[in-house]
Amino acid sequence: MNPAARFLSALAQAISAMILYREGHPARDRAGEKAMEALTRLQSESENGEFMFLVPDVVYNRRPLADLKGWDWAERLVAVGIQRIELTGPVSRTELEQFLDDIAGLMLGVEEPRPEPLRTGEGRIHYGSLRVRNEEDEPETPPSTDFLDFPLREEIETIRWIHHELRERGVLHLLEAESLVRSLALVMHSREGMVLPLMRLDSPEAYMGTHGLNVAVLAMALSEFTGVDRTGIRLFGLGGLLHDLGNVRVPGETLSHPGPFSEADWEAVKRHPAQGARIILETDHHLDLPGVVAYEHHIRPGGEGYPRMAHPRPAHAAARLIQVCDAYDAMSSVRPWRGSWDHQRALDYISLGAGTEFDAGFAGAFVRMMARWDSGIVTLTSEGAEVKLG
Repeated sequence: MNPAARFLSALAQAISAMILYREGHPARDRAGEKAMEALTRLQSESENGEFMFLVPDVVYNRRPLADLKGWDWAERLVAVGIQRIELTGPVSRTELEQFLDDIAGLMLGVEEPRPEPLRTGEGRIHYGSLRVRNEEDEPETPPSTDFLDFPLREEIETIRWIHHELRERGVLHLLEAESLVRSLALVMHSREGMVLPLMRLDSPEAYMGTHGLNVAVLAMALSEFTGVDRTGIRLFGLGGLLHDLGNVRVPGETLSHPGPFSEADWEAVKRHPAQGARIILETDHHLDLPGVVAYEHHIRPGGEGYPRMAHPRPAHAAARLIQVCDAYDAMSSVRPWRGSWDHQRALDYISLGAGTEFDAGFAGAFVRMMARWDSGIVTLTSEGAEVKLG
């Protein structure tokens, strides 16, 4: 077992001992000592490191820990709001004990899980929810007064190029993806009121690239509609743009198959969330939220869907939001096995699925948003013509 996996195993034993035994009990002290020894051994290789719990995977510094595949403690930690643990320097025994005490308190219900990242004072072991990169110092780009370059030809070519580079060379060009999200954000705010530019192509072959663009637009709109701040809106947009990235690892003939999937085809499709999460996190481990969106966007409110989990749990809020946007655009697009649904039929389906297939809050908000911003929804063909939603 490698040092990272050994530390987490010792950590779980120490937390268990703190829950089972009173302070000062020998078993509790021994478990704490073993956890400290394992942590010291891990930090002798590198003082800095980050664990992420993407059930059933446990990731350390962007690499899955094979020894802890399906580790049941990952689900327990996620259940109390701990999706990551970050080491930012040599951790003292006092800091580790405080950390263990806090986690045990969360698991016993003494403390309430909080959505924002938690920290052990000013120590060097941090833990909590997914991190969002800080863009507070980034200058705000003033929106253009003109609507930008319909029909988004440059954006479409960019996303196709990103997919091609990933498929052929195994490289995810993140800078171009982030720039694409910024461009879409400018388009959306380039007139008075909100504009939602959505591509509608007649060819199923063009689906993958334009689907990512559309979901990015819808995700940014819905996150803004529900009160997310500017930094979060762009990160949700990136999550929407990259949510189906794992499909580049699915054979093209499977995705373009006009009839029902065979069992083998379906198994290949169900692997795309895990594949997408790995691609994103191996490119930049700071993008944990888009990585989780890629992994969880097919998990339903009751835990059904895929990837299948031994102990169902709610998906992350970002994944639940993007799931609604993903479904709307998928239903509204031409697929190899069916034609596109009209706007109202797709909204009716989302309303009927609220609470079962989709998160009830985000499903309701999406339908209200589309009604409020109806006049700003611009549906485009590949030639740039605006078409009716129905």
